[in-house]
Amino acid sequence: MVVIHLVVDYNVIISRLTGRRVCPVCGTLYNAVSRPPKAPGVCDLDGTRLEVRDDDREEVVRARLEEYESRTMPLIEFFRSRGTKLFDVEAGRESPEEVFRSVEARLNSVFEMEEHLAPEGIGGVGRSGR
Repeated sequence: MVVIHLVVDYNVIISRLTGRRVCPVCGTLYNAVSRPPKAPGVCDLDGTRLEVRDDDREEVVRARLEEYESRTMPLIEFFRSRGTKLFDVEAGRESPEEVFRSVEARLNSVFEMEEHLAPEGIGGVGRSGR
């Protein structure tokens, strides 16, 4: 078993989520930092004033992160205590493609190591059988 733990600095998460804005008419999403509208606070498509969703308010985001932490860290510790291959992959500032490549590289290293130890592959099935 292999566990991939995507690690993102909570300040990055808070910045991303509290920066989200949505058009209440057409549903278009914007972000004050990474994808701002052409005119501040106004939908590019229909000119409607953008809104902040209730679940994107900072206090709500922080509460969600605390809940995530309280439920996830015991699992991470459980896997580590069992000797499970657990990889922390930085996923905060990287593009989805970069995160994918990091995960893929970690998995490939595990599979290559296992194939080296067991030439038949995992469970007697060669690489093409996965």
